[in-house]
Amino acid sequence: MDSFNDTFLIDYCNDSFEEFISEISVDLSKKDSKYKKLMKKRADITQEYINVRRILERDECNALTQKEATALRDYIAFADDCITIEQKAIFLKGMREAFYLLKQMDMIKEK
Repeated sequence: MDSFNDTFLIDYCNDSFEEFISEISVDLSKKDSKYKKLMKKRADITQEYINVRRILERDECNALTQKEATALRDYIAFADDCITIEQKAIFLKGMREAFYLLKQMDMIKEK
């Protein structure tokens, strides 16, 4: 194995990446109260503001009222916050997976 591409990991990443990410999102939805609140706020905005939902879900371009524009801004801010939480969870899970693999390969010894 001369490079990362020669390992089983590249195939694992290609075959299972979406599942890996999906598991993290589902887990956050169940266990992280801040993430749950942000997702609820996003859902509330798309329920209350039909034009915002159309822009987000259908790429329809409609003129927005001031309230709708503010709601869209808030939605984007909440989405950014969710992405930050997801990225942190992905990083930590990746570190756990790496630790496990290195331990299995006897490259890490416990004290």
